Parts: sequence; C-alpha cells; structure tokens
Amino acid sequence: MQGASRFKSMDHVKVLRPLYDERHPASFKAVVDAYVRTAPLSYDLKADLQCLKTLSIVTRNELATLHSLTG
Repeated sequence: MQGASRFKSMDHVKVLRPLYDERHPASFKAVVDAYVRTAPLSYDLKADLQCLKTLSIVTRNELATLHSLTG
C-alpha cells in the first residue's frame, strides 16, 4: 500500500523537536512542501488536489471581480 504508515493516527506520533519554528510561518510551508515532495499521492488524490487548486483560482478571481464592482 502506497503511503501506508505503521501509525494508526498522528496522535501516536511523537517528535523529538518541533518540525517548524512557529515564529516564522514560512518554515511551516517549507515542512509541508518537503512532505508533499516525498509523500506519494494516489492518482485520485492528485486529481482532487488539482481540482481544488483550479477552483480556488476561479473563486479568487470571481471574488476579486465582485470586490472591484462593489468597491
């Protein structure tokens, strides 16, 4: 099984040190980006992720247009 883990949930995972510095939001993004690069996603999840990214762009553009019309 691709991406399987021996842990039943993240509640059972203990880390020895923080994965990112909370004072620097960019460090959180770096951790997430590193995880996404190394964790294989199934075809279905990749397709869903692409759909969500596309919808977010469309929504952002529609809201920007709506805001410019009402502002």
